[in-house]
Amino acid sequence: MNRFWSNNNVLRVIALVLSCILWFAVQPSPDSGAATDNVNVSEFPMAVHVQTSDDMVVTKVQPSTAIVAVHDSTLSVESLAEQMLGVQLVANVRGLKPGQHQVPLTAQHMPLVQYSISPSTVTVVIADRKTTQQSVRVIVRGQPAAGYSVGTPQCDVATVKASGAQQALDKVATVAAFVSVQGATDTVSQEVTLAAVDGRGNPVDGVIVEPSTAHVNVPILAPHKNVPVSASASGSPAAGYDVVSLTPSVSSVTLYGTHLPKHLTVPVDVSGFNHSRTVSVKVPLPAGVKQATPSMIQVHVQVEPSAVRSFTVPVSVRNVPAGVSVRVVSPDRVTVQVSGAKSNIADLSSIDIAAYVDAKGLKAGSGHAEIQVDVPDGLHVVQISKSQALVEVSSS
Repeated sequence: MNRFWSNNNVLRVIALVLSCILWFAVQPSPDSGAATDNVNVSEFPMAVHVQTSDDMVVTKVQPSTAIVAVHDSTLSVESLAEQMLGVQLVANVRGLKPGQHQVPLTAQHMPLVQYSISPSTVTVVIADRKTTQQSVRVIVRGQPAAGYSVGTPQCDVATVKASGAQQALDKVATVAAFVSVQGATDTVSQEVTLAAVDGRGNPVDGVIVEPSTAHVNVPILAPHKNVPVSASASGSPAAGYDVVSLTPSVSSVTLYGTHLPKHLTVPVDVSGFNHSRTVSVKVPLPAGVKQATPSMIQVHVQVEPSAVRSFTVPVSVRNVPAGVSVRVVSPDRVTVQVSGAKSNIADLSSIDIAAYVDAKGLKAGSGHAEIQVDVPDGLHVVQISKSQALVEVSSS
C-alpha cells in the first residue's frame, strides 16, 4: 500500500483529477449567468441625515448625498420606487467628540432587497452646540400699490433662541421675518418662517431658531391727508336747555382713502343733555375713506338753560332772476322770536337775523310767498309774526 502512494505517476493522476474538479466547481453554469443578466439595478440618490447628540451640531457633511443601488429582480420598478420613499440614509455620530469623523452610512427602513450604498462612508464635522437669544426683525420686501404706503409692521414674536456652532452664531446679525407687500392695497397678514441672517440679510447656514415661525401684520396705508374737523349737534337736549358750543379735542384728523373730503363734521348726540360734559365720539368715515387717525375724539359739549328773545327785522328779497323786479308789498317787517342758550341769546342782535322771500320761481303779478328766516348756528326760530308776504313781480 505504501508502494502505491509512493508511486509518482499515481500522484500525478490524482492531482490532475482534483484540478479538474476544482475548475468545474468555480465556473458559472449557463443558468446562473442568465439569472445575473436578468437582475434589475435601480439607483436612488438620497440626502444624508446625520444623527448627533443634543449638545452637538453638524457643521459639515461631505458628501451630503449618496446613492442606494438596489439589485433585485422580484419587484416592479413602480413598487420599488414607492417602497423607497420611506428610506433614509443615516450617519450616526452620537457620542463622538467635536471634530472631523469618517462615518459609515446605513439605510433605514429598506425593503427586503439586495442593495449597496455609494459611497459607503461620509465625512462629518461636528461642534459643541451653543445657544443665544436673538431679536426678531420684520423685513418688508416689494412695494404696495401706487399711492399706498407701508405702516409699522407688527410681529407676535419678539425674540427667539438661536442654536448652532459658535462660528455660525458669530455671523448672525438678527433673525428675520421676510414679508412681501408687492402690489398690496390692504393689510398683509402672514405666517412666516424665521431665518437667521448676517449683516447683509443673507441666511446663515447651520443655525436653528426656536420658534421657527411667527405671525406678522404689515399695515398698508391708503393715500391720506389731514383735514379740519368740527362737531355738530344731533338730537335735542333736555327741555329748557340748549347747546352753547361743541369743541373737539383736535383741530384735524388724518383720513386714509381714495376720495378724501376737504372738511369733516363729526355728529354728536346731545339727546337729553341738561349740563355740560365731554363725550367720546367715533370719527365717521365718508364714502371712499377707509380709516381715520385718531378713530375716536373727545368733544366738549357746553349746555346752558334756554332763553327766548324777540327781534323785529325787515323782509328782504333773495334770488331775483335777471330781467325781473320783485317788491315786498306787505309786511315790510316781521317780529321773530329766537330761542337758544342763554349766553348766545344775550349776545344776539337784530343784524344777526335775516327774514327774506326767495324770488326764484315766482310768476309775474301779485301773490304770496313764504317768509324764511336765517339765524346763527345753535339758535332756533320759535315764531314769526307773519309766515307769508304779499309780493309783486314785474318785468324790469
